[in-house]
Amino acid sequence: MPSPLSNSPPWITASAFSGSVSSRNAAREVAAALRAQCPLRPDALFLFASFHHRAAFASSVEIVRGVLHPEHLLACVVESVVEGAATHERIAGLSALAIHAPNVRITPWWFDVEDGPPSLWDEQAVRTRVGLDALHRGAIALSDPYSMNSNAALQALDRCAPPGGANIIGGVASGASFPGLNVMFVDHHITSSGIVGLSFGGALTLDSMLSQGCRAIGKSYVVTKAKRNILYALGGLSAIAAAQEAASSLGSDAAALLSQGLLVGVLSDEHAPSANGRFGRDQFLAREVLAVDAAQSSITINEDLGVGRTVQFLLRDAKTVRDDLAMQLDRELFRESADAALLFTCIGRERAPPSDAWMVGGSDSATIMRRLTAPTEGSTEQKRLPLCGFRAAGEFGRIGTRSFQHGQTAALALFRRAAHA
Repeated sequence: MPSPLSNSPPWITASAFSGSVSSRNAAREVAAALRAQCPLRPDALFLFASFHHRAAFASSVEIVRGVLHPEHLLACVVESVVEGAATHERIAGLSALAIHAPNVRITPWWFDVEDGPPSLWDEQAVRTRVGLDALHRGAIALSDPYSMNSNAALQALDRCAPPGGANIIGGVASGASFPGLNVMFVDHHITSSGIVGLSFGGALTLDSMLSQGCRAIGKSYVVTKAKRNILYALGGLSAIAAAQEAASSLGSDAAALLSQGLLVGVLSDEHAPSANGRFGRDQFLAREVLAVDAAQSSITINEDLGVGRTVQFLLRDAKTVRDDLAMQLDRELFRESADAALLFTCIGRERAPPSDAWMVGGSDSATIMRRLTAPTEGSTEQKRLPLCGFRAAGEFGRIGTRSFQHGQTAALALFRRAAHA
């Protein structure tokens, strides 16, 4: 029986990388490689440049644009780029993904400081601007950490979206250490602030895979005393006492394991069902512990919380990171092969001493490529998944129907063509 996709227009997808230290040469190399693989005009082009190319990034974009003439473009300067199985750590790199996708609607959008705080954005204007209607399937977004509260922006977009949410996947630009130095493009709009994106609708699916790499320890607690992002009491215990209670479940290895990464998980949906009062680890948002104050028995995290929120202590270690990514990829084996992918992975996620490497058998990108590369139909040869991305200063991905900014996470966007809108 023929596949329902057999009569739909074909997609063409391609990825490319250049390690040239010359920004213009890198742009020419990437453009030529993409043109060889994708002879038709790309409907969407993603372009990520390491910070080495910041000064000439605008010229690089124009060179690639002049060769490929993409209908839509999303680009930014980052710390390190990803292409295929390789993560090009802190070296000069230009990475790109081109997608020719008939019957797919693409909407460029951006919000800047002139639009005011996300809590004040007009809902109807946002729906129109971002294309949040019944045809909406998801969006790829990039933001500047110095000028935009990304979590607030994602919440605003979800608030304006259909019931399934805005499905925002992406990351925080990581190419600058000071305000005003990040560079982001969406189509011909160039900016160093705010949030930019491309929304996708119509005959495609845009699936997100999120690997936080954490496991829950102990039980969950209700916040009983807090001030902004400082937790004083959890379930009637001081925050430190609650952490000690959770750590006791680890036994004799508690000290060694906690030194690798204790986090506080915040339940993403307080109305979510639980199994006998227990929640799944993928229902929690992993938040870093910023400070512990023994005098006040408090714990400070990187999220404001109010009384009544549910939290649970989480642990990130080498085995959990590896197993969690494997589990997420296992789910993809039951779906149609992806046509293209974008990967946003945290700057610090894989930077551990070699004796305690988080990834066995390679980086996130190498693991993903190895697991998701599928055999070509009618052949024993494997079809390489076009994938690019970057090391982000925060990653966007969906839990349930809501999009959040995460940390120490791998967020993967998977593009698949569909027979109908």
